[in-house]
Amino acid sequence: MSLSPPGVRLFYDPRGHHAGAINELCWGLEEAGGPLPDHNL
Repeated sequence: MSLSPPGVRLFYDPRGHHAGAINELCWGLEEAGGPLPDHNL
């Protein structure tokens, strides 16, 4: 764990504030069937 930089740990840490927010946002859009920019390409 000490080998991983703090910045990278945010993406892999399930309890990370940004990771949690992004995961919930993506899942919310997926379940709602909302259009995502990447999927519309």
